[in-house]
Amino acid sequence: MTSKLKQGPILALGIAAIAIIWMFAGGHGITHAQSSQDKEPQKVEKSPINESKKSVTSTLFKVQTKISHAQMVQDTLQLSGQTEANQTLSITAQSAGRVTSVNARQGDIIQSGTTLVTIDDRALRSKIQYAKAFIKQNTLELEGIRRLTSQKLSSDVSAASAEAKLADAKANLTALQVDLENRHITAPFSGSINEMSIQTDQWLNAGEHVADIIDLSPLKVTANVPQIHLTDIGLDRAVTIEINSDQRALGNISFISKLADTRTRTIPIEVEIPNSDGRISAGLSATLLIPLSETLAHKLSPALLSINKDGQMSVKTVSENNLVESHEVIVVRSDRDHVYVKGLPNTVTLITTGQGFVSAGDTVETQPVEGNE
Repeated sequence: MTSKLKQGPILALGIAAIAIIWMFAGGHGITHAQSSQDKEPQKVEKSPINESKKSVTSTLFKVQTKISHAQMVQDTLQLSGQTEANQTLSITAQSAGRVTSVNARQGDIIQSGTTLVTIDDRALRSKIQYAKAFIKQNTLELEGIRRLTSQKLSSDVSAASAEAKLADAKANLTALQVDLENRHITAPFSGSINEMSIQTDQWLNAGEHVADIIDLSPLKVTANVPQIHLTDIGLDRAVTIEINSDQRALGNISFISKLADTRTRTIPIEVEIPNSDGRISAGLSATLLIPLSETLAHKLSPALLSINKDGQMSVKTVSENNLVESHEVIVVRSDRDHVYVKGLPNTVTLITTGQGFVSAGDTVETQPVEGNE
């Protein structure tokens, strides 16, 4: 029994020693594992971040470029306008009556004085004959009264009354003769009949529409010039007119208004162009090209033009350091496939492909293409 009592404390001390050794060994292992886990993720996270930065830095957007050299071109003031008839007139009947003849039709080219329509004048001619006879009668009566008056056999009042009667007869004859002239409706100027629907035997009332005549020779082209270009134009200044894409004509400025449009600050002008064959119609859109002085400009495709944030026309180029630059430009001339612009340095590197995907200040990789502008 004594021996069992002695073994108890010894056993307890042994168990305690084993526990302390185990805890020391285990605790050290856990601490070491946790320390290793804390350090490992830091290396893994940094690596992708650094690799991403290197990738962004080394990958630049590639654009195609072409070197362009400025050349001397004719600076041109380009205006939008429209063609207008030299003169137009709507003809109406001045006398009533039955139409006896129609001597022209819609679309005809006519000369000034051409009779278009004739109205029956038979009754009117009879009235004219009577009016002439009445005038002759009143003339004889007046002469007789004057002789009597000179002999103191008639009063001055009778003579004055006879004079008034004769004057009235003459006025009546004049009115009838004017009416006779109006029975022959004529063209007041040369041109073409744009509208006419009168027929023979039709009854015309006074004031009724007969025909529309339009004069297209010369043809007028109207436009508005910005006030900043007022000093660039003058009467008789040569102007090239483009109508559609296949018609061109040369003309001269025939009118410059003295009154500007207060809303648009522009000056109305008119240009006259020859059009004797009437091949150019009125009411068409037209482009006016007024030559100015020569200037340095770059020839390029219209596709290279863009609108910047300020709403101005611009062109994108690349600097020597491969930085994208945007230049505001002004179109001084254009043809079917190209535009000529000013506002760029004399020699520039144009971005010909990819300009829509880069902005001013971007660094790009360039790929030159063959040929110069």
